[in-house]
Amino acid sequence: KLELEVISTNAKGTSDELLTKISVLESEKKVLEREVERVKEEREDEATLARQQIDDNKSEIDALSSANDDLMNELEAKQDSLEALRKEHEESVTASDEKI
Repeated sequence: KLELEVISTNAKGTSDELLTKISVLESEKKVLEREVERVKEEREDEATLARQQIDDNKSEIDALSSANDDLMNELEAKQDSLEALRKEHEESVTASDEKI
């Protein structure tokens, strides 16, 4: 009978230890779950910011491309104007030389 009491006491002690360990592990699990949730939210926020930055960059690229097109058109118009002036000058010189 004494042996059964010892076994029972040991089993009770082991059971209490296990219950304590389970409780500690459950607490740690909750802490880790909150941490996982926090990290997940951080990643989602970072992804949202990255997508916004990409959209902003695309808009800026579009604006710069449009400005570049405008400048290229302006340059082409000035080159055409310069070419017309050059031809006019050439014709004027040729006409002047013919008079002489």
